[in-house]
Amino acid sequence: MLHTIKNDYLQVTVSELGAELQSIQDCNGTEYLWQGDPKYWKGKAINIFPYVGRMVNSEYFLDGNRYQLDIHGFARFCRFCPVAADDLHLTLELTDSEDLLAQFPRKFSFRVIYTLKDNALEINYQVENRDDKTMYFGLGGHPGFNVPMDPG
Repeated sequence: MLHTIKNDYLQVTVSELGAELQSIQDCNGTEYLWQGDPKYWKGKAINIFPYVGRMVNSEYFLDGNRYQLDIHGFARFCRFCPVAADDLHLTLELTDSEDLLAQFPRKFSFRVIYTLKDNALEINYQVENRDDKTMYFGLGGHPGFNVPMDPG
């Protein structure tokens, strides 16, 4: 499902899949976000959690056990749940599940918060460790932008 927030300057659309931005348009209809081209990169603006980058053989060891985790973790492949929304704000949340605990053995909440402030989009991440053990993680964003902005 897609969610849209907007003000007098910007309209932003976000997918529940990966909490990924789908569009950032100004009031004139100029699209600032890369719209995905499988020839180059089909993503648009993935959110990365719980690991940034690649691991040797896509595996790591924690608490004496071996776990598999693909490049940039699993958040981009997961459906996030909307937990708060109004015209200017959208908060989407991913929480642990049986499938995710098999890859990342910690109970967690990962929230992506989009906020429009005049002609700017602010993106914040919140991570909550819901486990009684230390939770090591990495996070980030991987947006693509349309360049050049002007034709020609």
